[in-house]
Amino acid sequence: MPFGHEDAELVLAFLKDHLLHWIEVLGLIGRITAAVNRILELEKAIPEQLERHKALHEFLYDSGRFLLYHRSIIEDTPLQVYHMATVFTPTESLMRTQFHDQNPKWLPSPPMMQGYWDQMEQEFHVGTTFIGAINPAHDGVTMACSTGDFVIWIWNVRTGQVEQRLESPTFVTTLAFSKDGNRLLSLTKFRLCAWNLVTGQPETALTEQKLDLSPFFFGSKVTMLLSEDSILVISNSATGTVERTLDNRSYGSELAFDGIRIAFWTDNMAYLCSMETRTAEHSLEFPVNVRSIKFSPTRLAIFLFDSSIQIRDLVSGQCINTLRPSDCTDSLAISSDGTKLVCAALCYAHVWDLTTGHLEGTLDNNPERIGCLSFVDHDRKLAVSHGTRVRIWDTGSLLNSEKSPRSKEVTHLGLSGKGSKVILSFADESVEVRDVITGRIELKKAGQGGKPIISPDGTRVASVGHDDCLRVWNAVNGDTEIAIECPLGDDNFAFSPDSTKLIVRPIRPLNRAVVEVWSLVARKQEQIIPWEPKGSVTISPDGTKASFKTPWNFSSPIEILCLKRGQIEHSLERTKNVIDALAISHKIT
Repeated sequence: MPFGHEDAELVLAFLKDHLLHWIEVLGLIGRITAAVNRILELEKAIPEQLERHKALHEFLYDSGRFLLYHRSIIEDTPLQVYHMATVFTPTESLMRTQFHDQNPKWLPSPPMMQGYWDQMEQEFHVGTTFIGAINPAHDGVTMACSTGDFVIWIWNVRTGQVEQRLESPTFVTTLAFSKDGNRLLSLTKFRLCAWNLVTGQPETALTEQKLDLSPFFFGSKVTMLLSEDSILVISNSATGTVERTLDNRSYGSELAFDGIRIAFWTDNMAYLCSMETRTAEHSLEFPVNVRSIKFSPTRLAIFLFDSSIQIRDLVSGQCINTLRPSDCTDSLAISSDGTKLVCAALCYAHVWDLTTGHLEGTLDNNPERIGCLSFVDHDRKLAVSHGTRVRIWDTGSLLNSEKSPRSKEVTHLGLSGKGSKVILSFADESVEVRDVITGRIELKKAGQGGKPIISPDGTRVASVGHDDCLRVWNAVNGDTEIAIECPLGDDNFAFSPDSTKLIVRPIRPLNRAVVEVWSLVARKQEQIIPWEPKGSVTISPDGTKASFKTPWNFSSPIEILCLKRGQIEHSLERTKNVIDALAISHKIT
C-alpha cells in the first residue's frame, strides 16, 4: 500500500503530540520492544529519498536513536522518558527540540550535553562481572556474550531485547552459533558445550576433546587431548609416549564463526582442526609466539607477540596480508566477509580495510578500556565491551563522520558576565555559543583558532585567527563587527564590563608600545594610550582601569592604568612569585 503525503503528515503530527505518552504506556506494561519494532518498521516503510517524507523519516530516525539509547532506564522507570527527552538527550536532537516544554521546572540548569547523536547507539548491562566473549549469530540480529559469573546472555542487537539467559557450569571464553541459529557452542579451556536455543538447555558437554594431528608429524600417530583438569596433552598414539603437557596458561583456543572449526595454539604453533572429523586441517608455524586467533567464514586473523597481525585464507592457510598497528593491541575481531579488521588499544578501536591495508577510522571509547570486540548486524555495527557493559557502535557513521557528527574535544570554556551564555572552543578550531539553561547551540563557527572570549552581556565574541586578525563577531547571527589586523596573543584583549569597548594590547614588534581602546558601538578605534605592558589584560568592574599581569618578570611592578586619562594611576611592588591571575576591586585603595 503506498504511503501518501497526507498519511505522512498525519503520522508526524501524532508522533509530535503523543510519542512520549505512547512510550510511557508501553514502558508501564513492559512492551518497550514493541515500541522499538514499530518505529523501526515505520522508518523502513517510508522511502527516505522522497522529499515529501523527509521530515517524518528524520523524526522516526531520531526517535529510534532516542529509544535505544535510553531503553534500559525507560524500562525500569517509564516516567523518566520525559526527563530523558529534555535533559539527557543531545541538544540538536529532534526529540529534545520537539518536547522542550516537558523540561522539569525544578531543574534550572540541566547538564551540558553534546550537540548530536554520536556513533554509540545503545548499551547493554550484563550484571556485575566482566565479559569474557562476544559473538554474533548468522542472522545478523542476535548476539551472545558470556560473563564472569558463568552466564551467557542472548540479545537482539536491533531492539536491545534480552532473549535468553543461559547458566554455564564454567566460565566461557569462546562462543559460536550454528548456521540455523538453533544451537550455540560454548568453549572453555577444557569443556565444549552445545546449547539448544529452542529449549534453552545444554545438549552435550564434552569434557575431553581428542584431535588427530598425525598429518603434521611425518607419519607419526600424534593426538591432542584436552582433559577436564584443563591440561592439553600431545602424545604419540603408536608408542603411548607423552610428548608434551601444557597447562591452561600455555595454550589458547578459539571457535570458528560457525562452530565447525576450532583453533589451538601454543608458543609459535597453531593448529586448525575440524570439529566434524576431529582432524587437524592446517598446522601453522610463526617466527614468534601467538597471542590470539580470530575467525571469519573465509579468513583467519592471527595476532603475534611482535604486535603484527597476519590475515590468512581459511581454506589454504596462506598469508594474504600483514598489518602492523602502531598501538599495542589488546583484542581484535574480523568481519564476516573478511574485508574489515578491528583491533583495540586501551580505549581506542581501530578499523582497518583488509583489501587495501589502510586504516579507515578510529572509535573512541574513552575513558573506558576496551575488553572484547565483535562485528554484529551484518558487519554494520561493532559490539565493544568494557567492564560489565557492552556498547553497540555504528561503524558506518564511524567511517563517515558527516552522517553523524562526532563528539569533539573541548579546548576552552568561558562564561558571559551574567552566566547566561557559555562559549566552547574545540580541537577542530570550531566555536559554539550555548545557552546555559537549555544547553541549546545558539551559534556555531568553524576555523576560528585561538582562545575566544565572550562579552559580559553575551552578545559578542572575540577571537584571534591564524592570520593574526582579531575579529569581534555578533554572538546571535555570527556577523563580523570589527576586524583588527595586528599580532595578538590569546590573552591580550578583553571586553569592558558594559560590553561596549574592547581593550587591546598589540604584540611587538610594531614600533609602538601602546594599548588600544575600541568602541564596539561606533565600530572604530577610540583611544591610543602610550604604554608598554606585558601579559594578559584585566579590567576593573567599572571599566575605568586596566592592568596586565607579567607572570615571570619578578622585578617589574604591577601597574594600574586609568583608561580615561591614559595615565598610570598606581604602581605596586610585587612579591617574587609567579602571578597566575589579577583582579581589580570596585575601589582602588
